[in-house]
Amino acid sequence: MQNPFRNGMIPIPPNYATLKNSKTGELKISKVGFSFTALIFGFVPAIFRGDWYNFFCIILVDFAIAMLASVISGQPIGTVYRYTEPISQVIWGLLYNLMYCRHLSNIGYVPTDQRSKTLLVNHKYIRAN
Repeated sequence: MQNPFRNGMIPIPPNYATLKNSKTGELKISKVGFSFTALIFGFVPAIFRGDWYNFFCIILVDFAIAMLASVISGQPIGTVYRYTEPISQVIWGLLYNLMYCRHLSNIGYVPTDQRSKTLLVNHKYIRAN
């Protein structure tokens, strides 16, 4: 049976980019734009992606915001965290996919095709070379 997909790959939605590690050849697919999974689940998408760098960034920033709010309000950190976490999750929804793509780019991943490169450059995820 003939492969129904171009170039032997599965079809990719228009707001997803494919990145390939220039050293190992490992392929990653990343969404460009708002992360609804980070909005709903917070740091959990980073765990499932094996993105430990951004996982620890999210945890530390969330903890720092809750600690600062606790000091300012005089309330226990657990109480304050319930109010600061929804705000943090909206922020991570806006930033997580950007952080993930930039981290991949920093560790040696490059766009696999022109469409992915154009998408990432247009959304300012990477710089045009």
